[in-house]
Amino acid sequence: IFMTPNNVVKEIPSIFYSLMTWVFCGLISLLAALCYAELGLAYPSVGGEYTYFNKIYHDIFSFTYLITNFFLIRPVCIAMLVLFFGEVSLAMIFDNSIEMFWTCRIISIVSIILICTLNCFSERLTIILNDVLTYLKFICMAVIIALGIFKLSKGEFENVKDPGFTIPVSASSISSAIYNGMWAYDGFNQLGYIVDKMKNKERNLVKATILGMLSVIIFYSIINCSYLVILGVDNLGNTTNVAQSVSFPYLGKYTVFITVMVALSALATANSFSYSGGNLYFEAAKQGHFPRLFAATHSKTNTYIPALIIQTIITIFFLIVTPNMDVLLIYFSGASWVFYSLVFAGVLIYRRDKSVTSSFRIWTIIPIVTFLISVL
Repeated sequence: IFMTPNNVVKEIPSIFYSLMTWVFCGLISLLAALCYAELGLAYPSVGGEYTYFNKIYHDIFSFTYLITNFFLIRPVCIAMLVLFFGEVSLAMIFDNSIEMFWTCRIISIVSIILICTLNCFSERLTIILNDVLTYLKFICMAVIIALGIFKLSKGEFENVKDPGFTIPVSASSISSAIYNGMWAYDGFNQLGYIVDKMKNKERNLVKATILGMLSVIIFYSIINCSYLVILGVDNLGNTTNVAQSVSFPYLGKYTVFITVMVALSALATANSFSYSGGNLYFEAAKQGHFPRLFAATHSKTNTYIPALIIQTIITIFFLIVTPNMDVLLIYFSGASWVFYSLVFAGVLIYRRDKSVTSSFRIWTIIPIVTFLISVL
C-alpha cells in the first residue's frame, strides 16, 4: 500500500476510477482468499498450492509450480520488498535514491540476509517480530489517514473537487493499474502455508480470512483517499515516495518516523514470505520432489535452514540482475496468476471427489468468477 498507489494513479489519473480500482482489487482478493480457505480445510498442510496441485491435478503440476515458485515467484516477491526497503531507507538520507543503484542493492541484500538468519534460528522470534512490524504498518496507515482527515477538517478540498468521471482511460492503463493494485493485496494465499499448524483451524482459518481481508480493503481504500486529499492526482502520480510526500507538509522533520515505519513494514512482509517459503520447500522434499536436504530441520529450533538459505541466494541473484522494481513486478504477477487460476479451477475439480470434504464451502460462482478474471 506504500509501494504502488502512485503507479495506480499514474495509469488512471482519476480520483473515482483509481479508488474503484482499489476496491475492485480488494474484492477479488477476498474472493480468492475464500477459495484458498476452502482448499486449505480440504487439504490441510504447510504446502499451500503445492499440496493442492498434487492432490487435485497431477504430480507434474505440483512439480512445475514448485520449480517456478522456487526459482522465480517467491524470490522475486521477496526481492521487491527488500528493494523497496532499500529505496525508502536511502530516501531518508538522500534526495534521489534512484541513482544509487548499488548502494540500494547492498542495503537490500544485507536486509534479506538478516531476515534469513532470523528465520533460521528462531521461529518464535520471527513470528513475534512479524506481528510487531505489522502493528507498526497499521500505525503508520492510521497516521496518514488522520492527516487526510485533518486537511479536510480545515476545509481544504482543492485536491478532490474533480472526481474525474470523464477521464479517458485505455484498456492497457486499466490492466496496468490492476496489476499494481493486486500486488498490494497479494498475500491472500499465505494462510494456506500455515493452516496445518493452526489451532481449531475449521473456525480460525475462515474467521482470519474474512475479517483480515475486509479490514485490509477498508484500510487501503481510506488511506488512498488520504493520499488523494493531501497530494491530489498529479502529485501522487509523480511522487516516488508516497508516505514521505504525504506526511512531510504536516510532520516536517518527524516524517522520518513515518518513513522508518514504512520501511519496516516492507521488511515484515518480506519476512512473512521468506518464512512461509521454508514450509513449502520442506513439504516438497517430504514428497520427493526436492532433494532431502530441503527437509532438514535444526535439531533445536525446528527451522528449515537449508531451504531458507538457498531461497535467500536466489533472491540476491534477482536483486543483482534486474534493473528496477517494475521488471520484478512483471515477473511476479505474470507467473503468480497462472497458478492462481489453477487453484480457482481446482475448487471446482476437487468437489467431484466425494472422498474429500471441507468444513467450509463457498458459493460455486466464486471460483468461477475468480478463474475468469485471472485468465483475462
